[in-house]
Amino acid sequence: MPLNIACWVTIFNMSCGFFAIMLEMANQSHAGLLMLLLAFVGDGLDGMLARKHNCASTFGENLDSLSDVIAFGV
Repeated sequence: MPLNIACWVTIFNMSCGFFAIMLEMANQSHAGLLMLLLAFVGDGLDGMLARKHNCASTFGENLDSLSDVIAFGV
């Protein structure tokens, strides 16, 4: 199954959340906050893109939930 644009944005969100955690652990609070803000913006975009391109899927929903846990739950 090829990944659609919404899944790629979700993977970007997950990456931003991961880097925010790593930057905070390295005492780089400003850079960590920037990554968290990028994840927040991307989180709004991925759902919008999935609906716009009619590419919503169960995999995408689960990937989005995992991304939310990493970016905002930790």
